[in-house]
Amino acid sequence: DFLGDEAKGNRLEKLKLWEKELSTLFTEKTRIPIFVALKKTIIKHNLNISPFKKLIKANVLDQTKKLYANISEVMDYCRYSANPVGEIVLNILGYKSKKNISLSNKICSALQITNFLQDIKTDKKKGRVYLPLDIMKKHSLEIHDFEEKYVFDNKRYRDFDNFLNEMVLYNRTLYDEGEKLVHNLKKRQAILIQVFVDSGRIILDKIERNKHKILVNRPKTNNLEKIFIIAKAIVKISILK
Repeated sequence: DFLGDEAKGNRLEKLKLWEKELSTLFTEKTRIPIFVALKKTIIKHNLNISPFKKLIKANVLDQTKKLYANISEVMDYCRYSANPVGEIVLNILGYKSKKNISLSNKICSALQITNFLQDIKTDKKKGRVYLPLDIMKKHSLEIHDFEEKYVFDNKRYRDFDNFLNEMVLYNRTLYDEGEKLVHNLKKRQAILIQVFVDSGRIILDKIERNKHKILVNRPKTNNLEKIFIIAKAIVKISILK
């Protein structure tokens, strides 16, 4: 993410360098500390190199693609930006079945989309809109609506609220489908995943409740809510396990 968002100079060139280093990780000697450590981790846990390549691809997309035509394109971005993280974590923990990876992908994509809804204002400042243009158009929204001031008339507020409602509904479905993963994990790992799922759901609740106000007040969880999420996850998984 640092290379894609914060690094100075030609970010695409730097990303290409990292991609080359990753591709030759086992054929050429690397002196870049992060790749030295990565090679040890890959060997230790017998990891596939593909998820790491996808993460670099996501950062390349951030430099080359600023708009997403539909939800399929948004999900395709999630396939590179979010899903590989879950796959890597599951592989390290020893869960390598396609079924588990598929469920993990739903959770990771759900978390990514929740983050997109949280960060509409921040992403727009970077020149990016990670929202499906076709659903925006369905609700009479245009790219230029997402500007600094976010001062809409009442109709525009209603349009945006309806757009959010549709996105939240889609997002919840991903969490509901992916949550089945906890049944396939040991208790400790299941609690961790349940915490991630419920954290995303709480943010969605806030988005649904606050609607267009999220454009000026970014929804987030407070410390008390975090404690509640963890306690709830422990109780829920303890009953299951």
